Amino acid sequence: MLFTQATADDEAEIRRMLRENPMPGRIPVSFEREPDGLGGPYLTDERRCIILARDRADGPAVGLCERIVRSGFIDGEVRMLPYLGALRISQSHRRRIAILKGGFAALRDVERSDEWPVALTSIADDNAPARRLLTAGVAGLPTYRPVGGFVTLIARPRRSARIRGIREIEPDGYSELAKFLDEQMRGRQFSTRWSVEDLRSLKGAKFLVAHDGAELVGCVSLWDQRSFRQTVVHGYPGLLSAVRPAINLVGAAFRSPRLPRPGTAVRQAFLSHLAAKDDDPGIALNLVTAALELAARRGLDAAVIGVPVDHPWRKAIERRFRTLQYRTTLYGVTWPDTTQPSFSKDAHVFPEVGLL
Repeated sequence: MLFTQATADDEAEIRRMLRENPMPGRIPVSFEREPDGLGGPYLTDERRCIILARDRADGPAVGLCERIVRSGFIDGEVRMLPYLGALRISQSHRRRIAILKGGFAALRDVERSDEWPVALTSIADDNAPARRLLTAGVAGLPTYRPVGGFVTLIARPRRSARIRGIREIEPDGYSELAKFLDEQMRGRQFSTRWSVEDLRSLKGAKFLVAHDGAELVGCVSLWDQRSFRQTVVHGYPGLLSAVRPAINLVGAAFRSPRLPRPGTAVRQAFLSHLAAKDDDPGIALNLVTAALELAARRGLDAAVIGVPVDHPWRKAIERRFRTLQYRTTLYGVTWPDTTQPSFSKDAHVFPEVGLL
């Protein structure tokens, strides 16, 4: 088995692996990267490595994993934070533990001394096989420790009246926005640090801000990533598949998210960069309402919001909007021979949903 870092020559293989290997679960979905498997988003100080596994040098890829390192916050301090994602193994090789061991070993080879020694990763709660294997303490694999629950809420865009004090901003306002995000994200564990250059580089993102007089008190982005990253539904279980057309027919009246036809990409955007002064739920709800209105005007079927399971915003959003839920557990990943640094458990583990 060969493990190599992906290059430009492997771009098509990356797209194929992501396309042909959906994530298992009640509703299997694939997270695809068309038209460029090596496409962004790339933040200014980001490090990215994709490892491909092959049976032979001239053979097709049978495994893929990715390690991305970005600037973020732990206990209010700026760190280079690793994230492990896009773990895919072809159906023909899923019972071969050596492919996992070799892939993780290859990722370890690219670690740097200035990086936080704990990598964050996310596993869907209904992906029982992955959770059992990766948390079993198998020799040769890193150690997975749960650090928090995370829920992705999927809401239907809807028209609404304009909310006073909330407006869309242009790039000339990003300096104030970056300063506000820096202040708010410091209180979240594993959150991303955003520079002005980062905000300007986000293809498909529109930013809304909330003001109280002259003071900036909240923000959110409607980040449409479909030009470089897509979520494709591969099917629905039993009865849900049969009644899906009827659900969509009446869904608008009940403001429930639309269920796309299997094999098609979801017309969705992420509600990213959601922040409010003092975590005020009223400000957050107003921003979500305004972002859903913008999503409706842009013809989207769904908006994706990510919050920690135990965050007060979760219940507030669920009460205000009818949502579908996708629950995951966030893990800190370390090697057994690596000293695990401590960090405060009082702050929510709150990564950016648009980057997961």
